Amino acid sequence: LSSLTRACPSFSPYPIKPQRKFFSPSSPPFPSLFASTPLKTGRKEGERVAGEAVCIRIHMGVCASNSLVSEYAEYISRTPLHFAFTSINIMEHQQKSAIKELAKFFRSIQFRSGEFIIREGEPADKFYVMVDGRIEVSIDVNGQRIPLCEKSPPEMFGEAGLLSDGVRRTASIQATQHTICLFITKDLLKKYLQGAPGVFCDKLNLIMGRNMENSLATIPFMKGLSRHALRILGSIVQYRIVAPKEILFHTGELGTEIYIVYSGRVSAIGG
Repeated sequence: LSSLTRACPSFSPYPIKPQRKFFSPSSPPFPSLFASTPLKTGRKEGERVAGEAVCIRIHMGVCASNSLVSEYAEYISRTPLHFAFTSINIMEHQQKSAIKELAKFFRSIQFRSGEFIIREGEPADKFYVMVDGRIEVSIDVNGQRIPLCEKSPPEMFGEAGLLSDGVRRTASIQATQHTICLFITKDLLKKYLQGAPGVFCDKLNLIMGRNMENSLATIPFMKGLSRHALRILGSIVQYRIVAPKEILFHTGELGTEIYIVYSGRVSAIGG
């Protein structure tokens, strides 16, 4: 313990209040590997450790088992990230294999209700895919937190600025209930992209909003907005992949959303 305390100054060998309550009973020398539990069948918030225990949370490299990688890939395929693979000229089985390769770089994490996942102003260093739960996006205005929107699976968040250097978070994200996410760090994403096809990198830049601010600034009624306002808008945009001939909305419906064609083409049909 003394060597560990020297290596990790924040580590204490004495009983401490855990930041998260996602534990299971275990006894040395066979500690539980919490991440090996299937995501949605893992222990829920409120379960406690049987007896006293000291848990060390270590972020290691890409170490998910094959079964977890397959599960991660299934969740990733439900997000707009799937578009980056389906839009390039490869067979379906190759698409699944490519998504599974990306999934190897993801890890899972859980958050309690009320816990902040991202805070406004922090460096953009992780990107999240929602598996279960619900989150709220908010910004700080003169010291007051203003809610912008809520998101639920299979939404992703934290992607804005991840492919650029020196970008900070433009909004805070808080779990409003017990939430499970997959995440990938900026360094691991860059490592993955080094061996990925160039066309996929281009599509990923599109989906992850690297040019979102510039795209929003070209819309006539948004041209007068500041860069900060455009970054905030970029953080609450929800991506939707529309299949050929799919109808976005019908004449006469109540309009509650604004659609921005980010890639592809749509047609308006009178009637």
